[in-house]
Amino acid sequence: SNRYPELDVCSMEVHFCEIIDLPRPDTHSAVPNSSLIVACTATKSNTSRHTLNSRPVSYTEVQTVLRGRGIDLTHKCFLILQ
Repeated sequence: SNRYPELDVCSMEVHFCEIIDLPRPDTHSAVPNSSLIVACTATKSNTSRHTLNSRPVSYTEVQTVLRGRGIDLTHKCFLILQ
């Protein structure tokens, strides 16, 4: 970016967890063993690397796993992976 021209890479992580809504307003319970961390590192040379729970994966695998968890990738409102 213009503000940080010397940076060669940027990274982000998004943490997901399945939840069960509870009867009281604004309360929920986390589903055991449902956490998922999606990470992406992009370089100035226009390459990117993706991981799921610290394991290197392809962008296609990221899409498959997220869709399998019911996450809407069509509108991409929640996450920018590239």
